[in-house]
Amino acid sequence: MLGGNDRWLITDANGGTDGRGALYEVDLTSGARTLVSDLGNPQQGPLGLYPEDVLYISPALLAPISGTLVVDPLAAPTNSARCSRSGRMGAGL
Repeated sequence: MLGGNDRWLITDANGGTDGRGALYEVDLTSGARTLVSDLGNPQQGPLGLYPEDVLYISPALLAPISGTLVVDPLAAPTNSARCSRSGRMGAGL
């Protein structure tokens, strides 16, 4: 889980296409969940297998590698989903 004051990013290890995982944004005020990345859909980036953590690196800290990363320890070593950038993120995430 990763979050700010009103939104959190969470992983669901069994979500997404074929149960390969998903990344959601949760609005803490309304409880609404928005799918950010389906880790079972190859058109959205590297395939996941069991995502278990989210890391956000601010551009202010490390601009060249900033973004939202999903950690998946069960992805194949050659699969960049082991620690991959999420494709779509809302402002401030």
